Amino acid sequence: MRYLIMTGALLAMMLVAAGCGDSVTVPLDNGGEASVELDGENVSIKGNDGELSIETDLENQEITFTNEKGETITTKTGGELPENFPSDIPLPENAVIEQASELKEENRNGYQVIYTTDEDRNSLFDRYTSYAENRGFTLDEQLKSDAVLLLRATGQEGGIYLQIIGQNDNTSQVILHYSDNTK
Repeated sequence: MRYLIMTGALLAMMLVAAGCGDSVTVPLDNGGEASVELDGENVSIKGNDGELSIETDLENQEITFTNEKGETITTKTGGELPENFPSDIPLPENAVIEQASELKEENRNGYQVIYTTDEDRNSLFDRYTSYAENRGFTLDEQLKSDAVLLLRATGQEGGIYLQIIGQNDNTSQVILHYSDNTK
């Protein structure tokens, strides 16, 4: 699905940039071709590898990618978590959400949140480590350096991957990936 999304986004940009009208057929590197149709702010792509629709909601700053199986990725910029974001995942009260995504596949949901905070990096790292341990996840990777803190923890029910990157202004950018395999 990721290849199709990347190809879709690239084709959509090419279509708009070229001013090709409402539809175009584009040759692909693998010898196939893709049909790209533009309908207002939305794009649909059909090719040998499958189908992808890209729906944009400019007012809410959202882009939703949907494949032929109905699996979706919704990306939203600015300020809000996805509606179904698990409430037990710890976020600082002063977190400034920069970007949030939700992935819905057949048997799992995934989330990515990028935020900044002025909370102490080590305290954040310890909070997420405790969260992972309390969920019964195995702590697969932990790295602490002056520049970045990394945590990867997995279990049968899903996993968490965390990057905490120190900024020059004593804030941190946090990139949090969470997958839930219980869906």
